[in-house]
Amino acid sequence: TATTEVYTLSLHDALPIYNEMKYNLLYFQGVISISGVYNLSFLSSWFMERFLLRPVFGEEVDVRRAASPLFCLDEDDNRYTQKKIPFLVLNAEYDFFLKEDAKEFLLKLKRVKHPCEYYEVKGTNHFSIILGFDSPAKYSTTEGLRPQHVETFCIDFVRKLSYC
Repeated sequence: TATTEVYTLSLHDALPIYNEMKYNLLYFQGVISISGVYNLSFLSSWFMERFLLRPVFGEEVDVRRAASPLFCLDEDDNRYTQKKIPFLVLNAEYDFFLKEDAKEFLLKLKRVKHPCEYYEVKGTNHFSIILGFDSPAKYSTTEGLRPQHVETFCIDFVRKLSYC
């Protein structure tokens, strides 16, 4: 019987693990990212630099780049041809510059042929998208806005993975 285990890691933790092959890729079934930071250079304001980046990543720009999921996906790296892990990327409507960051990450995922889904959750910000995980939110489709719980996006994604 198959079992599903859910681990909560930031992408800063998960993709370097994925990159370094510390865990067998066969165990990764998918990645759910909610309002993630994919390129740490986007956090280069004075405040973020001083109070977030330096204490966590130090002074070296190369260390920040290596911790950025966007740069962990190397098109020429054959580790990514072994198994294409699906990604669900959710962003809040009011998430500062992170929507641009997520869209750049999605383009990279598509370029390296990882299956990916993206939803922008209307009426949410960086914090409320998680705090209201099981509350009704709206997301946009080509037909207009539809109500949906963030929780439902995640459950549906995991269900799809269990059928693969």
